[in-house]
Amino acid sequence: MMTGFLLVILAGICWIGIGVSVSICAKRGWNYDLVQGLNYFGAAIICAVILLSSATPQADWRVFALNCLGGLRCSAE
Repeated sequence: MMTGFLLVILAGICWIGIGVSVSICAKRGWNYDLVQGLNYFGAAIICAVILLSSATPQADWRVFALNCLGGLRCSAE
């Protein structure tokens, strides 16, 4: 129960960060698609590091690859 509560708080903090980055991009006239793509790239690197340290990487690589493909598809639209 406590873990779920903490994860909801963490998700809220992440949404606050996204809102701040969108407003900064709008204020400075930056292309938000580029900023979002760089964020996806950074998240993919972090996930790959976590995946490499995982005990069972075989099943996790398929999920990681599908998430990367989904991120590429969403950023291409």
